[in-house]
Amino acid sequence: MRQFRGTKTRIETIINNRKMSKLKFLVLLLFVIGCIKKNEVVEGDLFFKLIDFGSFYAGNDVSIKVFEKKMDSIRWSKIASEQDLKIIKFIDKLKKNNLLKSPWINLKTKDSVIKIYFNETEYNKLKKYNFGDLTKRNRKVKLKLDLELKDTEIYFCNKILSIEEVDGKTEFKK
Repeated sequence: MRQFRGTKTRIETIINNRKMSKLKFLVLLLFVIGCIKKNEVVEGDLFFKLIDFGSFYAGNDVSIKVFEKKMDSIRWSKIASEQDLKIIKFIDKLKKNNLLKSPWINLKTKDSVIKIYFNETEYNKLKKYNFGDLTKRNRKVKLKLDLELKDTEIYFCNKILSIEEVDGKTEFKK
């Protein structure tokens, strides 16, 4: 059998490329699986902050545009404080996740207080609860939610699993 110059090298290259392709595919598959967002069931109490910003829910487009222009001018100024930049970064995350105009609540879990965003349908189930009424009646609202972590500190409620109004003190922060 006659052997051509470089034939063995070409065959080895093809075999190595196939092995490399399988390896690249495996790495890509593991990366994609790792990026799939997993939902988590979280329980906690409805928590109120007397002064709070979560989104432009119920805001009009003109006000939002004015605010965005002011934020852009602060973003590029040399005098922007660390707090200013933190707020701008948070708003950028809301925009990226299409939550800039979404309703939200604060939920006190056993570990912390988290801000949770909703679609309008799920949020309507919570609209009737307000701090003044709950406090006056010495009641609080326990929630069980199916949450998705959209970004650092950005949670989205896919579904309210349960709402329970019970005796107890509704907590708040000034």
